[in-house]
Amino acid sequence: MPHADRPPAGRYPGAPHTTHQITEFEPALTAIAMGEGIEFPPEPARWLYQRHGVAYVEVSDLPLCWTALAWRGQDRDRPAVIALRQATRAVLDRERSR
Repeated sequence: MPHADRPPAGRYPGAPHTTHQITEFEPALTAIAMGEGIEFPPEPARWLYQRHGVAYVEVSDLPLCWTALAWRGQDRDRPAVIALRQATRAVLDRERSR
């Protein structure tokens, strides 16, 4: 069942269409506050990024999404990539042991 606080799916007739390529969260919040964007941020964003004109609505009826970490093959042994892999393994191991 759709969430009561969300508008129905689909485009609104007569609504302007704009395209923004935003690579950072702060500019995304500005676009959202201007009525020109949506975002599916992680749960903590609700408390960490409170902004006037931005409403966080819990969406519980969407399928899970996946995130992947990737690096170039020649960078596999770089200290930063090694640290990222180790940190990722530690988090995954901790989650699996729950």
